[in-house]
Amino acid sequence: MALFSEHSDTAADIVAKVMPPVAVSGLTLFGVSIPELVQLVTLIYVSVMIIDKIYIIALRHLDTRKKESSKE
Repeated sequence: MALFSEHSDTAADIVAKVMPPVAVSGLTLFGVSIPELVQLVTLIYVSVMIIDKIYIIALRHLDTRKKESSKE
C-alpha cells in the first residue's frame, strides 16, 4: 500500500469536499445559526422521504388497480 495516493481529485470531488464548510460559514454570516441549519436540513430531508414514500404507495396502489381491472 502506497503512502501517498496517485488519485487526482476532479473538480466535482473538490467542490463536494468544500461545500459543507462554505455553506455553514455563509449561512452563519447571514444570521442562521448551526442548530437552525440542522433543523432546516432535517426538515427538508424528512419532507423528501415522506413525499417519496407517498409516491411509492400511490404507484403500488395504481398497479394493483390495473391488475384487478385487467382480471375482470
